[in-house]
Amino acid sequence: MEKDEVVRNLEVLIKKVKEGVVDPGRVSLALNGFLGGFQHDKTRDGWELVEDVGETKLLSVNELELAPFLLKRERSVNGEELVTRSKKMQANLGQLQAEYLLDRQDEIPKEWRKHHLHFPGTIWRDRDGDRNIFCLCWGGRRWYLMFRWLDDDFDSGSRLLCPRE
Repeated sequence: MEKDEVVRNLEVLIKKVKEGVVDPGRVSLALNGFLGGFQHDKTRDGWELVEDVGETKLLSVNELELAPFLLKRERSVNGEELVTRSKKMQANLGQLQAEYLLDRQDEIPKEWRKHHLHFPGTIWRDRDGDRNIFCLCWGGRRWYLMFRWLDDDFDSGSRLLCPRE
């Protein structure tokens, strides 16, 4: 695609957002793909990117803190409730933030290793129609990524991350 054509397409897209024809959240999905996307782009596996917060600034580990999401006496919540709570708690970080941390895993505090770190700001639909979120887990020697179904239950071993105040 020629540079002039890209600029024209972006101008049309911006106009549609201003007119309310296009949801700004969907623009971040399109731009993410256009700008190089995720390191772990699941569209290559036939998955569909359903939702993405489109982080504009990636936070260092020092700018983040663990955020428990269970209420008193709760043992677990389902993934859809986890997503809802993450938005209310402003702990709705996405896959770009997770990949950023994965690339800098030597900076992640040792205390965090006992938790699965979830990033519900990016939601994928797999080929079976199941919705999934990105998760970082400690594997004994290093952090690794996995995707968790939102149909799963998330318990006290799970944590969200939010910006430090």
